Amino acid sequence: MKFDSMLVVIDPTQAVPRLLAKVMRLAHAFQPRIELFVCDTDESSAEFIAERPAAMTGLAEQREQLRQKRLASLEILAAPLRQLGHAVSANADWHAPLHEGIVRHVLQTKPDLVIKESHTHLPMAREFTTHTDWLLVRDCPAPLLLVKRDHWPDHPRLTAAVDPCRPAERSESLDHAILDASATFSRGLGAQREVFHVFEGPAHLPDETVTREATMQAHARAREAMRKLLAGHTGLKHLHYLEGDPVSLVPQHVESGAFDILVMGAVSRSRPTDPFVGGTAARVLEAVSCDVLVIKPDGFVSPMLTTASAARL
Repeated sequence: MKFDSMLVVIDPTQAVPRLLAKVMRLAHAFQPRIELFVCDTDESSAEFIAERPAAMTGLAEQREQLRQKRLASLEILAAPLRQLGHAVSANADWHAPLHEGIVRHVLQTKPDLVIKESHTHLPMAREFTTHTDWLLVRDCPAPLLLVKRDHWPDHPRLTAAVDPCRPAERSESLDHAILDASATFSRGLGAQREVFHVFEGPAHLPDETVTREATMQAHARAREAMRKLLAGHTGLKHLHYLEGDPVSLVPQHVESGAFDILVMGAVSRSRPTDPFVGGTAARVLEAVSCDVLVIKPDGFVSPMLTTASAARL
């Protein structure tokens, strides 16, 4: 997996975005083309308009002035990267809601990696679909790095979550993509890389008792599936097996191992009109404190593309 082009989503409400140090580190590692991007929404436009003289008229004019303001700010952020010889462009747009504006830009520009700061949400807010990070996990077709911390150590600790035991729900290519992405990050950042699998036990009805023999057989199948998956993937320091619920075990594993980056896959089953944004990846994202690199399976089609196609019919 290559990261030759990167889209960096900048939060215009922050004077100094926290992710810039990591963007600098990734730029040094991969020498990509970098685009700094701001997407404004109704709320940010309203704040800007409130600052303008009362004589200003015309929504299009107001948005263009806001766009020029954003571009000027991005040029300041781009200067240190350009001084080091990196190719950096700046772009600003308006679209609401925010996650749709980001995904639309990703679909148009096709970056190899999208980088965005992640924000923790209030527990009671999980029922709403206005949270950009969760929606990007569902809809963004490119690998998505959600940044939660300011800096990486000289040799970050990276762990990759794979699950080759449910081929009906996720393709084998997704796990290979996770391993490839983790290897690329590991080489570029000088990171220590590990891999783990959460074993959820054999499938059974709620009122059935799972025998020890059935559990042992399922364990054996899981280990064989992992052996086949990892064949040909080198440079892994450790392989961990965990048993239980991934939503609780993945954050525990990340915390106990003091990992800086979690690489995991996201299989989107939600329709764009669903009132809830769920799935293991979204719930894990909320629970972990480290950065998360989200990988989509080969052939993934963003719901925004399918929605746009349906609208033309």
